[in-house]
Amino acid sequence: MKLILSQAPFVRITIPLILGIVFTVFVNYFSSNLLILSVALIIVSIISNILFNKLLNTKDLIFNTFITIIFIILGYSVTSYKISNLQSFSGNGIFLVQTTQTSQIKGNNIKFTAKLIARKDSSKFSELNNQEVILYLKNDSNYILPSYGDFLLIKTNINEIELPKNPNQFNYKKYLFYKGILNGGFVKQQDWKLIKNIGLNIYKLSNNIRNFLLSKLNNFDINDKNKAIISAISLGKREDIDSLTNEQFSNAGVMHILAVSGLHVGIVFLILISLFKPLMKYKSGKIFIYISIILILWIYALITGFTPSVVRAVLMFSLVSFGKAFNKKHNIYNTIFASAFILLIINPFYIFQVGFQLSYLAVLGIIFFQPKISALIKIDNRLFKYFWDIVSVSLAAQLATLPITLLYFHKFPVYFLLSNIAVMLNVTIILLLSFVFFATYYIPYVNEFVAKALDYSASTLNFSVTKINLLPYPIIDNINWDVFLTLVSYSIIILFAFYILYRNKYIFSIFIMLVFTMFSYVNYEFYRNYNTNSLSFFSVNKHTIIGFSNKNNTTLLVDNNYKKLKKDIKFNISNYLINTNCNNTKTGLINYKRKDKYINLYRRNNFIKFRDKTIFVYNGEKILDTANAISIDFLIIQKYISWNFDNVLTKFKPKSIILSTSLWENNITELDSILQTNYINLKQGSYISEIK
Repeated sequence: MKLILSQAPFVRITIPLILGIVFTVFVNYFSSNLLILSVALIIVSIISNILFNKLLNTKDLIFNTFITIIFIILGYSVTSYKISNLQSFSGNGIFLVQTTQTSQIKGNNIKFTAKLIARKDSSKFSELNNQEVILYLKNDSNYILPSYGDFLLIKTNINEIELPKNPNQFNYKKYLFYKGILNGGFVKQQDWKLIKNIGLNIYKLSNNIRNFLLSKLNNFDINDKNKAIISAISLGKREDIDSLTNEQFSNAGVMHILAVSGLHVGIVFLILISLFKPLMKYKSGKIFIYISIILILWIYALITGFTPSVVRAVLMFSLVSFGKAFNKKHNIYNTIFASAFILLIINPFYIFQVGFQLSYLAVLGIIFFQPKISALIKIDNRLFKYFWDIVSVSLAAQLATLPITLLYFHKFPVYFLLSNIAVMLNVTIILLLSFVFFATYYIPYVNEFVAKALDYSASTLNFSVTKINLLPYPIIDNINWDVFLTLVSYSIIILFAFYILYRNKYIFSIFIMLVFTMFSYVNYEFYRNYNTNSLSFFSVNKHTIIGFSNKNNTTLLVDNNYKKLKKDIKFNISNYLINTNCNNTKTGLINYKRKDKYINLYRRNNFIKFRDKTIFVYNGEKILDTANAISIDFLIIQKYISWNFDNVLTKFKPKSIILSTSLWENNITELDSILQTNYINLKQGSYISEIK
């Protein structure tokens, strides 16, 4: 490790840079208490330098500590500058905007980001500060889709992105914050107009080239499903892939092949090396080869739309090629961290993006673990060695990315090794045939032959993935995995790597201790959740959803057809259920008569009894009999009828009143004056109560 670090200075400076970025974002008092900041930096620096250097004299320790502090402060500085440039803007009216992203069709909407250039006040426009917002326009086939740099006139209400309303729900506000966006708006079909279509720019050129190549693909008799797969793998256009195909590839553990990424760039790099190999024998051949490869890779990045994953990979391979072109000795770790360093200086928020984390972890895992895994079995047969190399690469990448994959996606593809063996050859063939097709689309007969070969390759790929999904238990899902387990897991992986290098018994002892800690924590969390009963009122768009949890069983009662609400429930509630180990989930209607003795749940005519708690869901029905008052624990107001509400409060004597998200804002305002804030408003967030 010391040798690696001595040959890879970018490792030494990138790690403290990342520490500075992370501290700046997550530690609120970081900039206000310089004494604590300085002490923390010195302690972190000394510990890190002692860990990475077996024998340090005082001079080395002081110098390395100083360098570490400098780059932590650099991370703090670039992040603070980035945050200071973020501005929030809210308001309604007519706006002049300029797009900063090529538009994407998302269902019935067109989604893109734009800068707020000006706002119309009475008869004139007043300039704004170019705040970036996310916009959703109602899709209309009669309109030209806005491209990067186009100017639009829109009428909308710009609002701050809301925080998630339910526990463990995907934090869309934080996701957009890391992309430099704080506000957004929805625009009706008749409320937007493309007023100026900007001439050529690099992103529009990219989009035009991609559309041109796709139009050539559309001229041939290729199955629509296969065409969507080919377009995704070769050009990065994945909008046409249906939800079933996405789910099947995800369950097989090969979802990454449908988005042009480092894998695709790596395959292109290897193809180019093979094509240019005959020129290596010439004196100046090496310089010509690698400079040509750099140019072609950046052209490929242009064609695929300069997506962050492609730019990361192309930058990395460009640095490798540049070193090889001029016979510079290079350390692969130094090259990887150099590319990360450059990208983080440009945009420090990259470190918080899932794609960035996964791509760099996968590459580091492959570089470190793959040779060691491959060496476990010596294979002389060329064909078997090819398959074993795929297996060892897949194992190495999976080992490095598994903890963070479980954190974000909560599932594990059981047959990921089989999937990678099945698809890798096909992906390489599809990429190679795609390039041949785009180069020969104007040549009769040849183009038809290549198109047929492409169609067949995509069919084979899709067939393989479909069959893997038909195997028993293709995926383990709903895995409860949190930040603590992720950090412990990576500590275990790092210690394992150190043990491989040094074979030190003390490292192995700590490794065993952390493994024990991880399993103890998992068991404790399961036991704690298993012995907790809870009653949950979730905040979901204009719907009343109540959760009843007993041990690891949950019943969700909804006010509408579950199938219509399935997507909303998955987005808003599923992560909470996973994090509370509620793996057995049932659904039902609130007003349906039924007994569920297993979890002590009974419901009839909008009355619900769960263990010792009584709930009534009021949906606007007339309350005439007020003589016999009923004491209940929760009264959920799903619909408000002003003239009848006094009778509701007379009839029911609730300990808590809950206002459903189905209520209009003016209803809530009126209820607020009646109830005097003595209520729970689900529009502001969910409410969860533990029950003995």
